[in-house]
Amino acid sequence: MRVGVDLMGSDSSPQVLFEGVVQATKALPQSCRIVVFALSDVIDMLKTTAISMSKKIEFIECSEEITMEEPPLRAVHRKRDSSLAVGVKFLQSQRIDALVSAGNTGALIANAAVMLQKLPGIRRPALLTELPSQRGSVAILDIGGNVSVKVEHIVQFARLGAVYQKCRHGVKCPSVGLLNIGAESVKGTSAVREAYQVLHDACVEGVVFRGNVEGCEVFQGKVDVLVTDGFAGNIFLKTAEGVSAFLLDRFQQAFQEHPSSLVQEVLSGLEHYINYDQYPGAIVCGVEGVIVKCHGYSSSLAMLNGIRGAIDFVQQGIIDKMKREFI
Repeated sequence: MRVGVDLMGSDSSPQVLFEGVVQATKALPQSCRIVVFALSDVIDMLKTTAISMSKKIEFIECSEEITMEEPPLRAVHRKRDSSLAVGVKFLQSQRIDALVSAGNTGALIANAAVMLQKLPGIRRPALLTELPSQRGSVAILDIGGNVSVKVEHIVQFARLGAVYQKCRHGVKCPSVGLLNIGAESVKGTSAVREAYQVLHDACVEGVVFRGNVEGCEVFQGKVDVLVTDGFAGNIFLKTAEGVSAFLLDRFQQAFQEHPSSLVQEVLSGLEHYINYDQYPGAIVCGVEGVIVKCHGYSSSLAMLNGIRGAIDFVQQGIIDKMKREFI
């Protein structure tokens, strides 16, 4: 198996992300190889470390980088030799089995939409991640791939999320809710209100619609899938991560001098449960290819888990399973 890793364009340095690549070469099966996409001068710098010469790592030099500040569509058309674009090309031509990137989210989604086949009936891919709840994981989409969406996209996201939960976790009848400011059908933007009526009145295959869901209900496990546009979804996700990090920090400060090994064990378990670095990132859902998007400010641990997640998606055959559900 070959996993591509885009080192450029994130808020973290290529060196930090590459540390995750190196850790992956030690932790992953012997048959796994990692293909690194980066600027030539970055590659020259990384090759000065002995460990980077591992036979498990292949370097692909690119002449351009898409930064976080660049408009996605312009970057897609103007920077076709960027590390991000070349990585997607390798995925398209099956020279790699999956791609992991912490770069510009919009550019990654746009490149995937242009270069990869979409699942049948899907007009726009969405960024999907999972969060824990009292009743298992909740698949949330879109969390930043599409800031502005139409009603048809929201309805397609609902089916995407339901099919994902069915294929990924074996949920037989996934329940779907719309993120909103109230349970009433008259709440929310015009697109959300209209999407509510479509999902409520029509029989969308594979979707058990539970209506509107407020943010406070998500972690109670009210639904298996939470659907929203990329603007609200991204704010919801980052707020949840920020609150979790704040509470964890307060707990650690309060109990750092506590002698009980049990307390320290509980704190360690809590950190593993709510620290986003421990999770494999988000998946670009709706295209025929495994693309994992890590946070723009990912640590080496986050990159390591992003690579692990990508390998898990490939081994599970998640894309083929989802495609069969749409045919």
